[in-house]
Amino acid sequence: MANRNLTNLRKKHLYIQRRWDRLEPAVARLRTSLDETNAAIQVLDPQLPLPPRRHKPTQHFARGELPRIVREIMWGQGPMAVRVIALAALARKGVTLPGPGTMRHTRKCVRGILGTWERKGKAQTVGRNKGTRRVLTNAITES
Repeated sequence: MANRNLTNLRKKHLYIQRRWDRLEPAVARLRTSLDETNAAIQVLDPQLPLPPRRHKPTQHFARGELPRIVREIMWGQGPMAVRVIALAALARKGVTLPGPGTMRHTRKCVRGILGTWERKGKAQTVGRNKGTRRVLTNAITES
């Protein structure tokens, strides 16, 4: 009985994998088409506001939760690397050993948050290249 279930699951796995492989080129074509369409719209009417692109939700953080956690982690600390901030944020959510994909996605999100804060004057970058660290300014720690 268990052998038959395993066989059925392997068949299902192969079916899903083949279907996925067939759909990936179509998704890539649609992304390219969307980018070309957006570029054409911007050429014709640069003032036309395009709807924001939908982002995939993260599996570990709710909406608005990561910026709050990043602020709590950086509060009163000296300059910190983005990787350290991402690891601390994942650790607060109970992810002690994140995979490379999870870590990459979280670092990307943290970089985006800190970039937004830098443009608003709430954070600043210290150092360059591998020595880059981020620190909060008084504007965010006082609010």
